[in-house]
Amino acid sequence: ISHYDPNITQLENGSIVVAWHNSQNFNDVIASIVSSSGDIQVAAKRINTTTYHYQRYVYLIPLENNQCLVVWNTYNQFGGSNYDDIVGQIINENGELIGSEIPLLNQSGHQYITDALLLPDNTILITYYDNDNNNYGVYYQMIGLDGTVIKSSELINTNEQYGTQYLGKAKLLKDSKVMFVWASQTVDSNGYAVMGRIIDFQKDIKSDFFQINSTTQ
Repeated sequence: ISHYDPNITQLENGSIVVAWHNSQNFNDVIASIVSSSGDIQVAAKRINTTTYHYQRYVYLIPLENNQCLVVWNTYNQFGGSNYDDIVGQIINENGELIGSEIPLLNQSGHQYITDALLLPDNTILITYYDNDNNNYGVYYQMIGLDGTVIKSSELINTNEQYGTQYLGKAKLLKDSKVMFVWASQTVDSNGYAVMGRIIDFQKDIKSDFFQINSTTQ
């Protein structure tokens, strides 16, 4: 069995959660909990309860009470034309599953997760890329910890809708705004560029798009 794409976060008590996907059953999502000195506190165990097809691309969100939300891509879990969707599972400091898997993004087509974070109001912000009829576009969706959709999927790169826009990342800023960055194919004539946009969700204000790299660096 091979092991891929590890991710890491730390709980309130200092324990460290490490999660990844392996090559078992197409892919399974695996997590282990270790101390800050590297001692294994909870041995590696499977997190996904759905074992049909691919479960991969893992992200971690630390929560209150020494819990952690494990988020990943699942393939065709909901049937029909919902191929690549996104689910989550809360675990505690002992690696125990809290509740069942939470559907975080369940819609037609292929949605590839590239980031996940928790906003100050405990809303989950998922960043992903999906086909927007002009190759890939970068999107976000906001979901509650119970799976309730707070804000439906919205395209971030609204001024660059041709060519591939993908690999988006999001960062919560000190003023509670969120900055998104992504790779854009159509900005200049030098291949892909790094683009950014800042959104204030509390005031519903969106900045203009800006290019971060120069044309030569």
